[in-house]
Amino acid sequence: MRLSNICLATVVLSYLSIGLCIADEPSSKTVASSMGGAGRNSAIDKLPQVMSERRQGRAGTRISEDELTAADPALAVAALERYDDDPSAQVRRLAHLYKVRIAKLHHVPAVRQQVTAGLVNALDDADLSPAPYKWLLLFGTADFSAASKVTVRAALAKTEKPHGRLIRVCGIVNIPEELPRLEALLFDEMDYKLKRQKQESKKWYYKSGWSARLARARMGVKDDIVRCIELVDSEEDEAERVLRLLLDVGYIRQPAAIDYLRRYLDRDKRLPSVKVGAPGETYANYVMSILAECLNDYPVKKKEARDYSQKEIESCRKWMSQRAVWNIRR
Repeated sequence: MRLSNICLATVVLSYLSIGLCIADEPSSKTVASSMGGAGRNSAIDKLPQVMSERRQGRAGTRISEDELTAADPALAVAALERYDDDPSAQVRRLAHLYKVRIAKLHHVPAVRQQVTAGLVNALDDADLSPAPYKWLLLFGTADFSAASKVTVRAALAKTEKPHGRLIRVCGIVNIPEELPRLEALLFDEMDYKLKRQKQESKKWYYKSGWSARLARARMGVKDDIVRCIELVDSEEDEAERVLRLLLDVGYIRQPAAIDYLRRYLDRDKRLPSVKVGAPGETYANYVMSILAECLNDYPVKKKEARDYSQKEIESCRKWMSQRAVWNIRR
């Protein structure tokens, strides 16, 4: 089914909210701290008031990005962990969100592992909605401790049909012992597309088997890397292929996936317009953000608004053309 202009806009907004950003809870535009300014401990000082208001269903006082940046990350995460067992699911969710933001702002390995440990433990929190899968997908393999890997494996073992995002978390955590289990979840995507997709009204790339193939590809299974790229390349719906499936290719984080994404960086073709009178986004502009997430030394930083200049795009094209080996962020 082809996407209309309205549907295309919906897809873009959907993916900005899943995996590519974590700004779904409170805005960084906040009231000033009652302790005065964004000092080193301002974020911690405000926590009791912030959480008390959230427990009462209010969200007046918030902690800004500047305050989270100024905070000592270890102390701030420790303060937030006190709310992990709060009776209010909204308070627990907000505590996890702030910890994820701290991990994003402070690239301290021990802190990042502490944050992911809290998130994987929260997979058992039935009242936490939505489940913390999408936050876990923002981290890399090194951000998960050995204990967290055990917890992820236990979560997978609890059901015969694990959530697709949990399967993808398994791929990021890198648990080779789960490869046989993931293999059992695979299905013939093309056969499904030809015979059953219309009956089930669910496209092949929304099935958990596709997530299993992606996770296996991320863990380096060559046949699955090749198959994933073949399937994406065969998708005839242009908008779905570029706006949804290129993100899946980026998730794989293998050299062949980077080579495939580079093909789109080199293309100036435009997507269908989503605004009357305005040209559609170019393939190159869209894939810039994906490559910036995948490569450690990419010359242009990721922009949430994807407002890359032609000069920036050309510089990245030149940079990619001069390299045969990628420093991939896993």
